[in-house]
Amino acid sequence: MPFLPFSRNSNTQLLASLVSGMVLAIGSAAAAAAPKASPGREISGAVWVWAHLQDLRTVCPGRADESWRFERLNRAALSKFHFSAADYLAQLKAQPNWDEEQTRQVRAIVKGAGGCDTAAMQEWIAQARRVVDVAAQAVGDEMPHWPAPALSTPIRIEIDRLEAVDEFDPGTLRASIHNPGPDSVGIALSGRELNAGLCASVTSPDMPVTVATDVPGRLLVIQAGETRNVALMLDRECLAASPGQFWGVIILVRNEVVEYRSITLFDIPRVEPHRAN
Repeated sequence: MPFLPFSRNSNTQLLASLVSGMVLAIGSAAAAAAPKASPGREISGAVWVWAHLQDLRTVCPGRADESWRFERLNRAALSKFHFSAADYLAQLKAQPNWDEEQTRQVRAIVKGAGGCDTAAMQEWIAQARRVVDVAAQAVGDEMPHWPAPALSTPIRIEIDRLEAVDEFDPGTLRASIHNPGPDSVGIALSGRELNAGLCASVTSPDMPVTVATDVPGRLLVIQAGETRNVALMLDRECLAASPGQFWGVIILVRNEVVEYRSITLFDIPRVEPHRAN
């Protein structure tokens, strides 16, 4: 089977976005009075989000330990910025009333989501994981331009071209996805903040694209060593553009663990093979 069921949630996107906005506001307001992190807002913001994500376990027993996710963020910051996210977190925790305030904020997040096991809570968790994972990946990275891969690891995504029928056709991105790892991986494109140039509506007959959410539903399963060709179709109402651009986030599930990676590529060549004939 090309698609694997992972989870299904009811449509509570509005509540989820309110919960997400609330915690990001909490983090921004608190960070204003916190020790300043030299790498800037991306790392310090990710540290704040991770602290709330990890401390969900104090309110919602049985939640996953997310410490490995923070360790990856810390390694990236140390390697690329010579900055310790762990030391920064320790400074935050040393502030007066940290524990009490943190507990209050986490309880407010859970209350706003309607409880520990709601779809809105799952959406907030997914968005928090995305913030931390993408920050760890993007620290110091440059924006890739074609023919560089849109993503190199843990899977390799290459976008070959933006194929169009004529000058008015928004086109279809032709891509290949290779899994070099020893285990199978399930993938889906997040439909939240997904863009192909000026086109914000992208679908695919070959892989799932979520509807404005970071929570995975169906997954395209790619076995170890396997390569899949996929088509990413721009909405017919979008404007045609040349060259093509693409940016968004891909959801990966390995050994039942959900991760997120940013995918970006600029200057994708636009081709019209039918006109050439």
